[in-house]
Amino acid sequence: MEISKPLIIIPAHNEEAVLGHTIDLIHRTGINAYILVVDDGSTDRTETIAKEKSCEVLSLPKNLGKTSAVFSGIGLAIARKSAATVLIDADMTSIPAVSLRTLIENARTASTGKKSLMTVAK
Repeated sequence: MEISKPLIIIPAHNEEAVLGHTIDLIHRTGINAYILVVDDGSTDRTETIAKEKSCEVLSLPKNLGKTSAVFSGIGLAIARKSAATVLIDADMTSIPAVSLRTLIENARTASTGKKSLMTVAK
């Protein structure tokens, strides 16, 4: 199954304090995207918050580390033939929505042009 919307992967471990804000930030960009929260064995409300915000959640059975969470999300993106894949930290709440929108749009444009793009937002 090929998906035409970008897939935004958010690896998260015990991020209940910031995850909702980050998801809201993504929604404020106005971009129609799938949001996948990879819950890395959280013991707090991370999974619940992601579901309340209508995100897809991939729950890992225990804390396997950020690398495993990222690879799990990328594996799903590859299996779904995602149009573009963007990785965002769960605590990325200080970036302006317009900057995040640009990052996501650049990823989508690069992927349709068969190019590879990596952008690091600070």
